[in-house]
Amino acid sequence: MYAVLEAHRRAQEAQRAALGEMWPDTGLVFVSEAGTPIHPRNFERSWGQLKKAADMPHARLHDLRHLYVSLLVKQGIDPQAIADRVGHTDASFTLRRYSHMFEEHRERTAISLDVLLGRVETGTN
Repeated sequence: MYAVLEAHRRAQEAQRAALGEMWPDTGLVFVSEAGTPIHPRNFERSWGQLKKAADMPHARLHDLRHLYVSLLVKQGIDPQAIADRVGHTDASFTLRRYSHMFEEHRERTAISLDVLLGRVETGTN
């Protein structure tokens, strides 16, 4: 993954050098060839081309966000850290928006009272 981002950075530096002072310094990682923010329609078009090239089933670009959050939840990442990563100002919004994912995680990680009290062995040490 880092190699892909590094290659992207090098390509962007070449674009920046070619445009010189005309390159707008937006601070964004992914921009158009002119250095401007990518228009959502162009981004969607690129997403469609990538899906087709990868022979992917139908998936909206926004579905990747849900996949990302669900993978973080599955790994047990703290809800506030997830909120920070997806740009939410507070974890309560993230918990409400993705509540179904957190509920599945809670069910998978639930520990019975008997196990907590040491009445039943968990089979793991």
